[in-house]
Amino acid sequence: MSPRSASPFVTSTPTRFRTHGRSEPVPRAARPYRRLQALALMVTVALVASFAVAHQTRTVGPDDGPRYVLVFGMLNEPAFTNVRSGIDLIVRDEDGDAVPGLAGALRLTVTAPTGAVREVQLRAAHGRAGAYVDDLIWTVPGVYEVRIRGFVGDLEIDERFETHEVRDLHEIRFP
Repeated sequence: MSPRSASPFVTSTPTRFRTHGRSEPVPRAARPYRRLQALALMVTVALVASFAVAHQTRTVGPDDGPRYVLVFGMLNEPAFTNVRSGIDLIVRDEDGDAVPGLAGALRLTVTAPTGAVREVQLRAAHGRAGAYVDDLIWTVPGVYEVRIRGFVGDLEIDERFETHEVRDLHEIRFP
């Protein structure tokens, strides 16, 4: 067995490829990039999937009127205590278009697991149309409740979301 084939990370790669009906050798220098491309694709899929799992989506509005999609989550997930994170809210219309200009139109109230309440002022997220954020440092482990009130266009909304569990930072500290 050659040293190259003894590695568990080396897989068989084609040594020829077809272009315009001809079979040509794959340049040796191009072969390692296939693995990098596959790795980049896997990382991208994992990131998109984690975002989709971490954020909650809810459609609001009457069946016969304007409807909007609220996508709610935390800026950093999973969230830990005493680490900068915050609220992430994305608002889209029923066609999927961003809804800008809502920073002053929506009020958020965050209730901690201890019952402490805080009003949050959203701001537009830089470079993300229809996205609104506010920074928070979660200080108590547990599930927080977030109430979103205000107007999106002419539609009055009053929605409640629960965050995913905020974990204690000591769980991952070492040593």
